[in-house]
Amino acid sequence: MRPRLLHRTRRPAQLNSLGAVAALLLSLLAVPSLLNSAAHASVPDRFVIHVPGDARQFPADASISIGAEGEDATAAGIYGVDDYGWFGIVDVPNDSTPWTVTVSTDTERTWSVQAQPAGNEWWLGPNGHVALSLAAVRGFYRVHTTPAQAVDSVSVTGAGPVAGTGSDDFGPYFDIAVTDATRKFTVQLKSSGANVGAAIKLDARKFGEAWFSDAFAGARTSRAWADGYAVIHYNRSGEDYDGWGMHLWDGYRNDASKGDPAVSWGAAFPPLAETDVWGLTFRVPLADGASKMAWIIHKGNDKSVPADQFLDIAQTGGEVWYSQGDTDSDANAALAAPLVGGVAADLTRARAIWLNKGLIAWPYEESESSKFYLASAANGGIAVDDEGIRGADVVMPLSYEFSLPTEYIQDQPYLSNYNSLQLDASAAAVRQMLKGQVVVVEVNGGSQVPIRATGLQIGSVLDDVYSYSGGLGVQWQG
Repeated sequence: MRPRLLHRTRRPAQLNSLGAVAALLLSLLAVPSLLNSAAHASVPDRFVIHVPGDARQFPADASISIGAEGEDATAAGIYGVDDYGWFGIVDVPNDSTPWTVTVSTDTERTWSVQAQPAGNEWWLGPNGHVALSLAAVRGFYRVHTTPAQAVDSVSVTGAGPVAGTGSDDFGPYFDIAVTDATRKFTVQLKSSGANVGAAIKLDARKFGEAWFSDAFAGARTSRAWADGYAVIHYNRSGEDYDGWGMHLWDGYRNDASKGDPAVSWGAAFPPLAETDVWGLTFRVPLADGASKMAWIIHKGNDKSVPADQFLDIAQTGGEVWYSQGDTDSDANAALAAPLVGGVAADLTRARAIWLNKGLIAWPYEESESSKFYLASAANGGIAVDDEGIRGADVVMPLSYEFSLPTEYIQDQPYLSNYNSLQLDASAAAVRQMLKGQVVVVEVNGGSQVPIRATGLQIGSVLDDVYSYSGGLGVQWQG
C-alpha cells in the first residue's frame, strides 16, 4: 500500500443536494451483486516466479527470494508445481530495482532484474533470461493435435508453414517460433494441403500451448481443459485440509454414468487423494461446451470465499491456484496464479465518481506500474480490451493519490475507501467531454495494456462545471 499523500485538491464549497444524492444512489447501484460474481481477479503487488525443472516436481528444500543488493531479500511464501517445473509466490520488494532473484535447490542460481518488467508473472530461463510468458522463455508456442486430425503442418500468418516437431500421449505437436515481442498470431491446421477446422488466433503473451481436437471446436489452452476438466489448486496456510470439499453447479458435468459424484451442500465434490506442495487439488469434469464453472470450496457452512465463484475457463485456461483469504474488492477469490490476462472492463457500470472538474473518486488501489487515463467520445462507442483504448476522441492522463481529500470523506462517508485521480483540464473541456461517453482506464505502465476500465457517475461534476452564482427566484423589473 502506498503512503498517504498530504497534498489535497480543493473542492467546491457546496455540492448541489440533488447531485450528491444521485451520486450516492449510483454508487450503491454500482456495487456488484455477490450472486453474479465477475471473472476472477489476481492478487496485486505479488510476483509469480516460475523456475525451470522437471514437470510437476518440487525439489527438496527449494526456495525463491528476491531483493536489492545489500538489502534483505523477500522470500516466497507459497510454492506450486506446473508443466514448466515449479514456481513461488513472492511479495513485490519495497526496494527499487535492480533486483536479484535467487533460486536455491541442491545448488544456488541467480537471475538479474535491472528494471521491473511490465508484468508480475515471470518465467526464469535456463540461460539467465527473464521472460513474461511461457512461450517467450521457451522461444516457441506449442500447438498440440490429435492423431485423428491427421495434421501434417501448421500455417502461421506471416511465417509460413511449420512442420511437426514431435508427439506425446495427446498426439503430434508443432512448435511455432516466438520472441519476447510476439503477441497474437493466427494458425491454420493443415492435412495434405487442406484446412483442418477454422483458423484460430492465439496469444503468445497469455499461454504457451494450445490443444486442438476433433472432439471440440477451437483451441483449448491447458491439457486439463483439453481433456474436459477444470483444475483448482487450493492452499490453506495452516494446512488443515480435513473436511474441505467443493460445491458445484453450472459447468459441472454431473454424469453418474461416467463416475461423477452427485454433489449437494451436504455431499461436497472431493479433492484428489494426494496433496502437493500447494495443497489440495480439485479436478472437476466439465459439461460439454462449458465456458464457466460455478464453485464454492467449503467445510460444512465455512466457505473459503463468502460469494459464489465462477471460473472463466477461457480466460484462465481452466487450471488455477488459489490461496485461502485472497479476495478482491468485489469479494471474489483473487487467484494467485496464473495472473490472468484480459481486461476487467465493464463500461455499462459506473464505479468511478467524478466529483469536480479536477478530481475523480477511484474505488481501487493502484499497482506499482499503473497509469490512468480519462477517455471520452462525443458519440460513444469506446471499447477497452487488451489491444488498448479504441473509439475515443480524447484521452487525457490522470494522476493517482491514495485516499480522497478529508472534506469529501466527512461529507460523504461512503467515499472513505476511494482513492483520488486528478485531472488537469479546464471547465470548458470537461463540459465538452460530459456531452458524450466518458471512461476511466487503468493500464500497465510498462506494456500499456489496459488492466481495468469503468464508466463514471457524473452528478457531482455537473454541479461543479455548470454552477450558478447569481440570484434565485422571480426578479421584477419595471
